Amino acid sequence: MNKGLFLCGLFIALFLAGCGDDEVKIANQMTLYSRPDTIHLGGDLGMDSILVKGFTACEAYDAKWGTLPEVVAREFDMNASYLYFSYEARVVLLEDSIYDIGIGHFLDEKAGFSEDLSSHGFVISTFGVQKDKKQVLACTYLIYVEKNSDGEKIDRWLPVRPEELQWRYLRIEDFDQLKNIE
Repeated sequence: MNKGLFLCGLFIALFLAGCGDDEVKIANQMTLYSRPDTIHLGGDLGMDSILVKGFTACEAYDAKWGTLPEVVAREFDMNASYLYFSYEARVVLLEDSIYDIGIGHFLDEKAGFSEDLSSHGFVISTFGVQKDKKQVLACTYLIYVEKNSDGEKIDRWLPVRPEELQWRYLRIEDFDQLKNIE
């Protein structure tokens, strides 16, 4: 009886150990935190142009062994097999008011990818009130390539490193003044 339990336990342990090679799991919920810099670029007609550099949080949500998504591999000429992590980068700010720009395509900006990775840009929206100010959330996506299939360290962020992210939006100061614009 003991011999049968031992063999059964050994079989289960070997089976579980063999399964672990095909799947990559994210250990300890890999999240980076930072304090972004906000720069007021000025403006007119009751609008201020705001540039935010950096991020508030950048969290890994997926890990894979294999080729990068086709559009990303083509853009960065990285066609081999890699261990890579998908990240969602966010910046959270407090504003008096905001002009909602929706999904933007900022090819000349240091923005991450849109959610489907087909273009560069970010989504921005308001999601609540804190201390009599609107909470503004902007979100974009990054890929971190750790190593190739030969084990060679790559250590590359696509399209930019999280600390190089730039988010640009308009802050509306005077909605009444905007109504008079033709």
